[in-house]
Amino acid sequence: MSLVYLKNKKSGVTYVYECQSFWNKEKKRPDSIRKCIGKLDSETNEIIISSKQILPTKLTTAKLEPTVASIKTIGSTVFLDYICEKTGLASILKKSFPEHWSVILSLAYFQTIEGKALSGVEHWSETHRHPYKEYIDNHRVSELLPTITEEKQLSFFKKWAEKRLEEEYLAYDITSVSSYSELNNMVRYGYNRDGESLPQINIAMLFGEKTRLPVYFKSLPGSIKDVSTLCNFIKTAAFLHIGKLHLVMDKGFYSQKNVDEMFSKHMKFTIAIPFSSKFAKEHVEKVRGTITDHKNFIKVNDQNLFCISSLTQWGEEKKRSYVHVFYNASNATAYYESFLDRMNQWENELRSNKMIEDHQKYYDQYFLVKETPKRGKQISYNQSAIDAYKKNAAGYLVLLSNDIKDPIEALKAYRNKDVVEKGFDNLKNRLDIKRLRVHLEASMKGRLFIQFIALILISYIQQVINKQEIFKFDTVSELLEELELLNTIKFASHYGQITSELTKKQKEIFAAFDLDPKTYV
Repeated sequence: MSLVYLKNKKSGVTYVYECQSFWNKEKKRPDSIRKCIGKLDSETNEIIISSKQILPTKLTTAKLEPTVASIKTIGSTVFLDYICEKTGLASILKKSFPEHWSVILSLAYFQTIEGKALSGVEHWSETHRHPYKEYIDNHRVSELLPTITEEKQLSFFKKWAEKRLEEEYLAYDITSVSSYSELNNMVRYGYNRDGESLPQINIAMLFGEKTRLPVYFKSLPGSIKDVSTLCNFIKTAAFLHIGKLHLVMDKGFYSQKNVDEMFSKHMKFTIAIPFSSKFAKEHVEKVRGTITDHKNFIKVNDQNLFCISSLTQWGEEKKRSYVHVFYNASNATAYYESFLDRMNQWENELRSNKMIEDHQKYYDQYFLVKETPKRGKQISYNQSAIDAYKKNAAGYLVLLSNDIKDPIEALKAYRNKDVVEKGFDNLKNRLDIKRLRVHLEASMKGRLFIQFIALILISYIQQVINKQEIFKFDTVSELLEELELLNTIKFASHYGQITSELTKKQKEIFAAFDLDPKTYV
C-alpha cells in the first residue's frame, strides 16, 4: 500500500488516496485500486482523515470522528540506519560527538538522500524519520558546524580507522573545491582540477581499496601542490595508528623526498613514477629492447600487457624495493594522442598569456619561446623533447613498491586507486561541494565532515550495487528514490499508525543488503 496525492486544479485542494497495487489476472498486468482517505492541510502538511473514511480494522472505533494524521518517509532512513549499524558508524559518532552525534548523522542522511545544500534540511526533517527525531532549522545547523572541531574529527578518524581497516591497500589522492569566500584563509588560488579560474581549497582523502570506504580526509590550503601534502599526511597517519598502512599513489605525489620520507617512516607504498624523472627513464631504457618478448606477456582483466619486474635499491641507504615496468601496445597510441591534446592546451595558454604556474615546466620542456621588440613573442616547438616523450613514455607505466613483489598484484592495487577518484566525484556531483557556500573556516570544516559521513554511506551502497549482478539499480540515487516511497501514517489520539506495504523493488533492495525490514520499520 502507498499514498497518492492529487490536487484539484479548480479548488486547489490536495486529496490523499490509499493506493493498493495488485496483479490483474484478467488484464495480465499490474493494476491498482485507489480510495480517498482525506485531504492534505496546506499549512501543516498533515493529512486530515475524512469522517466517512473506514479505517483499518485494528484502528476502527465505535465512534468515528475527523482525525488528523502525519506522514513520515521512513524507507530511505531505515535503510541508512541499517548501514550505520552494519559498519559501526553510528556507535563511533556517539563516542566522538556524544552531544551532537544524532543531528550530525541526520544531516549526513539528508545529504545522502537529497544531495542538496544544508539549508534545505528544514522541510526534510519534518517529512522524514531520522536519528535526531526533531525539527532541524537552519539556525541549529549554523550553530552546529563550528563545534565539529578538527580535534573531535581526529578522534572519530582514529576510531573509524581501527574499526574498518584490516590488511588492505589504501588509495591516497587530492582534489580541489572552488569557493567564492573571501573570509576563509584556506581559500587560495592554485591548480584547479576542474579547470576553473576560482580560488579553492584542497581535500586530501584516504580510501580502502577492499572495503571501498573512505577512511580519512583533511582540508588543505588551495595553493598547496599534491607533492607537498604527503609528508604532512604521514605525520597524521602516525597519529591515527594505522599499523599496516600501505599507500597507493599516482605520479603527482612522486618526489625523491616523499619516497625517502616513506622509507624513513617504515611505511609500505606503491607509487607510479613520472617520466620526467631520471629513475623512470633509466628503467624503461633497460627493458625497451626485450619487454615485448612473449615470455614477458601477462593478461590482466582481459587486457594484454608486457611486464618486466626487478629488485632494486633506492637511494643512498639502498633501500630494498621492486620496480615493475609495464608496456601496453594498444595504449601507446592513445597516450601519445593525449599528449598532443595537452600540447595544444599548453600552446594556447602560452599564446594567450594565460599561463598556469604548474604548467611552467611543460612550457620550458616542449616549447621554445623568444621575445623580440619588433615581432613580440615567438613560439616554436622543442621537437627533440617531443620525440623523447614519445619514445620514453607512450605505452609505459613504471611502478615502485617496497612491499608488492608480484607485478599483477601491484598493477591491480594501482588501478583500484580509482576508488578515491569516484569518491571525489560523489562529493562534488552528489554531495553539493562543487562550490563551497560556507565562508568561515571552522564552519567549512564542519560542513566537509558531514559530507564525509555521507560519502561513507554512499560508498557502502555503491559497492553492494557493484557486486549484485542481477540488481536492477545502476545508481545510488535510483535506489534511494525507490525507498523514498516507503512511509508511515501516524494518526492522532488512539488510532495508532500504519506502514505502507513494500513494493517489489523495495523487497529486492532489502534482500540484496541482507536487511530484514521488520527489524527497523
